[in-house]
Amino acid sequence: MKKKNSLINRVIFYIILFTALLLILLIIVWEHSRSVMKNNTIDATKRTLSIFINNMENVLANSDRSLRITMNSSEDIYSLGSDKEATHYYAAVRLREVLDNVQLNNQNVDVLVIYNGEQDIYLSAESTKINYKNKIAVKEFVKNIANDNVKEAYSWEIVKIGSYNYFARIFEKEHQVLASFIKVDNFMKEVRNTKYISNQYYALINNDGSIAGSAGQKVPDSLMERLPLDKEVSYSMDKKYLIVTMPFFDEAFHMACFIRVQDIYGKMQFIQYCIFALIILSIAFIVKFAYYVNQGIFHPIKDLLKAMNAVEQGEYDYRISNQYKSKEFDKVTNSFNSMIEEIVKLKIETYEEKIQLQEAELRYVHLQIKPHFFLNAMTTIHSMSYQNRNEDIRAYIDALSKNVRYIFRAGLYTVTIKEEISHIEDYFQMQNLLYPDCVFYYIDAEEEAKEWKIPQLLLHTFIENEFKHAVSLNKLLSIFIRIQMTEQGGRRVAHITIEDDGTGFPDTILDEINTDYLTMKKSGHGVGLWNVKKTMELLYKRTDLLKISNNEIQGAKIEIWLPEETFTEGRMQ
Repeated sequence: MKKKNSLINRVIFYIILFTALLLILLIIVWEHSRSVMKNNTIDATKRTLSIFINNMENVLANSDRSLRITMNSSEDIYSLGSDKEATHYYAAVRLREVLDNVQLNNQNVDVLVIYNGEQDIYLSAESTKINYKNKIAVKEFVKNIANDNVKEAYSWEIVKIGSYNYFARIFEKEHQVLASFIKVDNFMKEVRNTKYISNQYYALINNDGSIAGSAGQKVPDSLMERLPLDKEVSYSMDKKYLIVTMPFFDEAFHMACFIRVQDIYGKMQFIQYCIFALIILSIAFIVKFAYYVNQGIFHPIKDLLKAMNAVEQGEYDYRISNQYKSKEFDKVTNSFNSMIEEIVKLKIETYEEKIQLQEAELRYVHLQIKPHFFLNAMTTIHSMSYQNRNEDIRAYIDALSKNVRYIFRAGLYTVTIKEEISHIEDYFQMQNLLYPDCVFYYIDAEEEAKEWKIPQLLLHTFIENEFKHAVSLNKLLSIFIRIQMTEQGGRRVAHITIEDDGTGFPDTILDEINTDYLTMKKSGHGVGLWNVKKTMELLYKRTDLLKISNNEIQGAKIEIWLPEETFTEGRMQ
């Protein structure tokens, strides 16, 4: 016989294997987490840059519209160069009004200028953020453009005027200048006012690589050299900063963000150290854990196996008497002892139940073949023969033979509802010859329910009870049978309802049948209903599947709920 390994050795081996796998998994998770954090940081930074860039582009686009509005007064702009003093005077008045209105509607524009070099007419509208010194610096800058024939800027560019950088859009022709200026610092103030950039540095970079504006935590000047503007994501030369850049205005400008690598991964380092410490502690407890497994688990399991083997050999009086250190195994021991006692009890109850089932089956068979049933059948045939009702006799005998053949099949068999309906229709046909036009019946059964299995003669017993107690030659009795599928307790059941318009059940029968504990009377009264309920109790292990009642106006009502599965084995289909 092959020697088996010790449980302790197995436990130690698997703990060491688990620890090794945990280390490998830690490395993989750590690197993956770093990658995820880096990518999330880059994505978040790109979204932030996009917000800032979109804001700048919107402001510059609105400023373009302001310039176009001003250009609509081109006639007055050209009139500024007129030799007639009155002409260029009134043109200047109208243009100043246009400039003031445009600047008022777009307060993002810091300075809006119209200058005519020939007449030296300088018209401007400034925002309140521009002081006098800045106004003079812008004025000199514009005059230099007109007088020195500086190349005009038909697209936005960043220019330095005095001590400030401006976004400038300049149109110059024949010593006439139309220009719009927006301080770069206005945009960077919005960046600085953003609360989540405290550990980051944002820079607005001109097309020549110079820094036009910045916000956030200052970085070393050496990082500004050799910026890789052609890459969206890069690292600084010393690998201490992650740089994310995004171009705009056809790559005329770039917005860059510098993020310290330490800020990205700094929080994860503490978690990493904690995980490694936990792994070291877990390795230190391997020996202690192995000892506990041996004393606290292996020995109790051995005792349980010994007890189970004893029970398998038929020693039902065997009990575990050892006391263990673990309350869990004490509970398992107590549960095991209780389970053995319950098994012994159930075996006794099962044996008694089998005896009751056999007695009920015998009683059931004897109760089906009733002498008065055949006596009444023979009397009916004899009477119809004197009346020369030969066709009725043949029909009666045919229906009787079907009923007798079906009855002799009884013995706790289950049949489909379809078969039971076919039987009771034959029974109705036979009884109609005995009670002509005294009974009207209607059966409504769902197609799905017709294949449901029910105890044989279940419906027959109730219909026979109707003819015995409710049918009269002086009154038409209506019987309605409805069979449908429904839900009960989360399971599918067949719900059978039988109603009539007769006199209903006596109160004594209602009390006896609807009680959970039914005993058969020695007198034999109600034996059919007792037999049905007892049969259902044996088959389904439930006492709540049959309910009888009386309708409020007139008649009786029977309700039956039949589950799909039965618990009784043996002679079952």
